[in-house]
Amino acid sequence: MTFLNPAALFALFAVTIPILIHIFNLSKVQKVEFSTLMLLKELQKTKLKRFKLEQLLLLILRVLMIIFLVLSFAKPVFKGYAGDSGFTRKTAVILIDDSFSMSVKTRNGTFFDEAKRIAGEIIGSYSKSDEVYLIPSSSIGKSGFVPITGNLSSLMDSVGNLNIGFKNFDYNSAMNEVDLIIKNSVNVINEVFLITDFQNSNFSNTGITVKFNTGSEKETALFLIDVNSRKPDDLELTGAELKTGLILPGSDIVVSAAVNNYSDFNAVNKNVLLFINNKFISDKYVDVGSNSSVETEFEFNVQQSGNVSGRIELANSVFAEDEISENNVIYFSINIPSDLNIAMLGSEAAELNFLQTALASTLPGDLSGNELKQKVYSDINEITQKDNVVVLNSVSNLNEQGGLKLREFLNAGGGIMIFPEVNGNQSSVNNFLKSINAPEFGGNITDTDDLKIIANDPSHPVIKDIFTAESFGNEIESPKFRRYVTIIPSANSRVILKLSDGNPFLTESEFGKGRILVFSVTPDMKMSDFPLKGIFAPLIVRGSFYVGNDVSSDISHTIGEANTIDLRRTGEVSNVRLPDGKVLSVEEFTKQTGMTPESRIIMFPYSTPTAKPGTYIFNSDKQPMGYSLNPPKGEGNLVSPGKDEISERFSKIGFGNVIYSGSDFHVSLLEQHRSGMDIWWIFLLFAVACILSEIFLIRYIFRN
Repeated sequence: MTFLNPAALFALFAVTIPILIHIFNLSKVQKVEFSTLMLLKELQKTKLKRFKLEQLLLLILRVLMIIFLVLSFAKPVFKGYAGDSGFTRKTAVILIDDSFSMSVKTRNGTFFDEAKRIAGEIIGSYSKSDEVYLIPSSSIGKSGFVPITGNLSSLMDSVGNLNIGFKNFDYNSAMNEVDLIIKNSVNVINEVFLITDFQNSNFSNTGITVKFNTGSEKETALFLIDVNSRKPDDLELTGAELKTGLILPGSDIVVSAAVNNYSDFNAVNKNVLLFINNKFISDKYVDVGSNSSVETEFEFNVQQSGNVSGRIELANSVFAEDEISENNVIYFSINIPSDLNIAMLGSEAAELNFLQTALASTLPGDLSGNELKQKVYSDINEITQKDNVVVLNSVSNLNEQGGLKLREFLNAGGGIMIFPEVNGNQSSVNNFLKSINAPEFGGNITDTDDLKIIANDPSHPVIKDIFTAESFGNEIESPKFRRYVTIIPSANSRVILKLSDGNPFLTESEFGKGRILVFSVTPDMKMSDFPLKGIFAPLIVRGSFYVGNDVSSDISHTIGEANTIDLRRTGEVSNVRLPDGKVLSVEEFTKQTGMTPESRIIMFPYSTPTAKPGTYIFNSDKQPMGYSLNPPKGEGNLVSPGKDEISERFSKIGFGNVIYSGSDFHVSLLEQHRSGMDIWWIFLLFAVACILSEIFLIRYIFRN
């Protein structure tokens, strides 16, 4: 607080006047007592005490009246953050939340309508010389993103043209953009307006990590404008997940989805529908308790290979239970391979003969019609992105560079099958296995009499049908072992098959997006007659499809996140079909998204064409590839941290001034905090109150 007329403060010495008068009235005089008054002396004591208290109150009121009058004439003001620079050029950044949680209805429209109204008023409060930037939350992270700027009239038009999007509002990314604008600004006054519903899901687990350091030469203010005036009731579909481990043409496929209830009331008998390739397949009815979630599963059968596009819908929702409709559908894509490219490496070509024979065999049942294309490499560097599976047999010279190549291959979704080195030199392979936290090879075991193979995990996709399917015979005969290499399981591994002595025979582990299968014997006759047994070919073929088809449980992806897509099986992409049916040539799609399909395993960028939910089909001269995008989870849950916690979280990132306001925000609040506020009238009101209190007290004294 400062005073525009500080000279008036000298008048505070006037407070001594009522004090001196009070002291003078209390001065003692000589008392002469008369006998007739002595009888009344005791009766006067009580009244005298009350009289002294009344005089003291009068003194306090008169002193306060003088103080408040003097302070009022001194013209006190609260100085704003702009200080004397209030009329200089300013930089303003308006961040407006256009995620679909803002579609919640109120008496005045929707949260989003309220946000647009406020943004328009803020823009109108600036002058032509100011720099004003508008950033819709859904534009952050898009390919070619730049904040909207220009003259005030065009900015007002831009606000009016804003629409609800499908990307969540990431406060960290938003503050990064703000930081860049303020650092590049030459203006002293920098004001940021964050207009949003402040739902919990917009805050990352690590909090807001951006730290502003604009220096003492700049004044910064952050206005937190909360338009979240009520918590809506909403039902949401999320988490399309593939439950089937090994996908082949003709096999049964199980997918699941979660129904989330973000209300304080139970949702009963909600209808959930499954569509495959735009055809209705089945439906289910579910009950979901208040503020809880229920998972539901669907099973269906697909005969063809290639892309299988599906969607799960929440049908016939009642508005009172489900106020947000944008999260009532989820899309998914399952790409069933018709063939796999298998790269094999071994110390000797002859050691791969049995593997080649098994992979070239035509097997009955659900494996028929699928082709395994084999290539024998002499060097790991020959592996390309078009390969799906790498088979390492008896490799003893795997160096660090080769290990790096294999890790990159796994990270991209490729699969590896590893067999031990026949002469016992496992050190180079073990170094690689250790680097990916996979099981390592131990020593040789020669005491192998009467060893049997036992299914340790009968439900595992690689062996499930082998041990139950009639097409593979009645009983599977275990091989005769001469020796085998122990496998030391890791924390990241899963034992699929084990030997009767308890040691693992076949294990699985994961690294990045890839899978690794480790066998305890070589795929030739040097350690056992495993290649001659009926289990050999099914294990090799099914294992190849399991690690190489890259049909992960993650069959849907979230709009705006860092997604990757594997185009190795599509051939040369010719065009892309968008969810709305529009077809873009690969050149046009590349231009609009910044994506480069020739890279084969690439980031699927967030851009204007990829900002809507649905399935994107990449067509080529080979197998089409589907890629599904969905809205973010939790947009229907509008629980907010609350005013105090919101202000605390943003006050830690370096803004000089943080001001919180509700949806009743008005530009007058901006002017008050920017330029300051006259408060002389408050002191004048206090002075008047003291005068009125004194009058009332005097009348009370005379009346009594």
